[in-house]
Amino acid sequence: MSDTIRTCNVKTRKDHKCWGCWRTIPKGDTVFLNVSSDAGVIVSAYWCKTCERIWNEHGNDIDPYGDGVDQGDLLDAFPELYKDAPQ
Repeated sequence: MSDTIRTCNVKTRKDHKCWGCWRTIPKGDTVFLNVSSDAGVIVSAYWCKTCERIWNEHGNDIDPYGDGVDQGDLLDAFPELYKDAPQ
């Protein structure tokens, strides 16, 4: 189980990979950032707008035990919601 250190919206200064879908988030996009600590390791997870929306709507269904999701899990779980989503 990880501990959240900080959550906020940030404007990216370089390309990142979205934690939820593992697609590229281009430099200059404003995205949700979650910084957490798990077993002493600091992890920064950037979430694209599509994944943030899916998580807000379906998070309890995806992660009923609060264990979190692994990289790319949202795209695997909801591929149909990404068909028309910007990359």
